Amino acid sequence: MKKINGFSLIESLLSLSILLLICTFLFPLMLGMIQQLDKEKDFTLLLQNMHSEIQIYQGVQHQSTTADYKIELKLEEGRRIICGTSQKNQTCISAR
Repeated sequence: MKKINGFSLIESLLSLSILLLICTFLFPLMLGMIQQLDKEKDFTLLLQNMHSEIQIYQGVQHQSTTADYKIELKLEEGRRIICGTSQKNQTCISAR
């Protein structure tokens, strides 16, 4: 009796097509997750820089600009407002 080694052509094509379908669905999902993580990382760094600016310039109006961020401290009606802008995010926070 003859022993068959390996896969037949049909088995190989079937497994390759299944792998292709899996990759087709997973690639856009992974790309979206990477973009979302990059945006959240940028937002976290923006908030950290805003916190540092509040600690340094308490009670004083101030505006600072770096290569990546623009942070502005304002005083309006007894409240401190800090606004931060980066390439991907923009946010304002009000504090008393």
